[in-house]
Amino acid sequence: CGDRAVLRYSAAGIVHAITGEPVLVPDSFASIYGQDLAFTTAQLRPEDLEAGLLPLVLPGTGVRVWVAGVAAPVWYVSPTQINFLVPPFLVPRTEVEVWITVDGRAGPVVRV
Repeated sequence: CGDRAVLRYSAAGIVHAITGEPVLVPDSFASIYGQDLAFTTAQLRPEDLEAGLLPLVLPGTGVRVWVAGVAAPVWYVSPTQINFLVPPFLVPRTEVEVWITVDGRAGPVVRV
């Protein structure tokens, strides 16, 4: 799978999951839209919860979302969309760096 296109996304495709605005709020759901974000599609299943918490990686996907250097819990992954929870303990600021890794391969770091 190393021959697949590199993760493609931009700050414009990272939005609040409900409002669609390019704003990330601590402890809220957000989405990343792009191309080649994952090799498969997976969504959260009850058995994926870890002590009642969302996992940092959905089984079989290798996809991680990083917000300000902190791994964010994910609940949906596909080649064109990832849904995640913005870490709750992040301090609100005007910009934050976000990036995705798939099996350790990093995509671009973008400022949101």
